[in-house]
Formats: sequence, structure tokens, C-alpha cells
Amino acid sequence: MTDRIFKMGCFALLVSAILGSTLSKATALDNSEPPNWKGTATGTVAPDPNNPPFDCIVFDGISSHLGEFTAEGCQILDQTTGMFAGSAVWTASNGDTLNVDYSGQVFPSGDPDFPFGFIGCLIADGGTGRFTDAQGSATMGGAFTGIPGEFFFDFEGTLHPQGK
Repeated sequence: MTDRIFKMGCFALLVSAILGSTLSKATALDNSEPPNWKGTATGTVAPDPNNPPFDCIVFDGISSHLGEFTAEGCQILDQTTGMFAGSAVWTASNGDTLNVDYSGQVFPSGDPDFPFGFIGCLIADGGTGRFTDAQGSATMGGAFTGIPGEFFFDFEGTLHPQGK
């Protein structure tokens, strides 16, 4: 999984470039179609002991198209700017997977239980089984307690499971 982020060019000094790139991809994919991909998830984040400055994420949730799913991946957070980028594989209960890249911005939330909020975008690009040719994008928003810690997020966008 970590190799995938390195291939994305996701080094700490390039997080802002990745954010701009991902947001432009999301804009290019969005053609004002009504949302058909929605969901929510909760999980944990912890530093990757084998590959600093990356963090490992593990979460589960529910999503249109996937139903209940589990996911794992890794990400990087630029603590100076609050920008983050990462990659995860979402696995449906039947074993089909969806590859998701994401990026966004962290900000103080004012909530003592989840002191950091975040907004960002998800980009779906292929997977296995019924998601082999999947393409899509979604906006996401959520919060987390810190690293290590817990997080939650909701998302909404458009997913074309057979590509477009």
C-alpha cells in the first residue's frame, strides 16, 4: 500500500501539489450528475512504524454500491499546512475491492472530543470484481482526535462502477 502512495508522488513537500491535482481530477469527473455514491465510515489512524512520515488507516463503513465494507490504507499529513493525501482499498463483503485516493485539508473543529475537522475529495479508480473499471469522485467531511486516534467521515458523489 505504501508503494502506491510513493508512486503518486506523495512526499511531505508535495502534499499541496497532490491536493490541487486531486481536486482538479474530481472537478473533471463531475459533470453535474446527481449523487449516487454516499456513505459513512469510522476508523483509526496511527503512525506507520516502518515508514515515517506515513500514517496507517483502518476503517469500516457503509456505502451505496459496496454495502458494508472494510478498508485500509496509508496517508501523509503535512502538519505545517494541514493538507493530507492518501490511498486506500475498500473491500465489500463479497471481496470486490475499490481503489480510492483522497486528499484534503485539516482544520481546528472546536469540538473537544474530535478537535480536528477535515474536508476533502475521494477519487475512485478501478478495483476488482464489479469495480474493475470503476470511476468516480465524491466530497468528504469528517473529524478526528489526532494521530494516533479515531476518525469518522461522510461522503457524497458519483460512482460509475463500470467506468465511463
